[in-house]
Amino acid sequence: MPTLTSILQIGRSALRAQQIGWMRPDGAGASTSQSAGTPAVTAGEIRAVGFVLERLETLCQQGRWEVAELNAVSSASDRPGDLVQLGNPRWRDWSARWEERIQEALVGLPTRPESDPSSDYFQVHHIIAQAVEEMRMVPRGPGQGAPPRSYQWERRFSRAEDALNDARMLLLVSD
Repeated sequence: MPTLTSILQIGRSALRAQQIGWMRPDGAGASTSQSAGTPAVTAGEIRAVGFVLERLETLCQQGRWEVAELNAVSSASDRPGDLVQLGNPRWRDWSARWEERIQEALVGLPTRPESDPSSDYFQVHHIIAQAVEEMRMVPRGPGQGAPPRSYQWERRFSRAEDALNDARMLLLVSD
């Protein structure tokens, strides 16, 4: 049974997609027709993008859990807020590895088409890039080199997850 949160996320994603023109109000997908000289997107490319989306979604969920765990461990320690200290080795290690994990998740992503920016496939690539940028920002906090506060990393994970949901929705429409 879907939870209220999942229903709201689906509705929010659909509304956002509709508002920025990825879908027409009648729910039909944007035009996927190829313009002259533009190579057609293959089913293999669409599957590859779907696999990358799955890996990014999983990584986002894992990252959110790991950062929450790091914060929980720090809050339970003798020195509350330990993980938000610049010198904490667990946070530094996690942050350093995070970019590598994002790069690993992106392996196999077909190159973004340079032509036909109106196509759904082009838009999916653009949305994935936005999600990846949000994920890359997770370890960054306010000021120079400061780790993020909990509301900052939560917001970044949420934005990345929303973008990935939008990309999946658009990929399904164009499939």
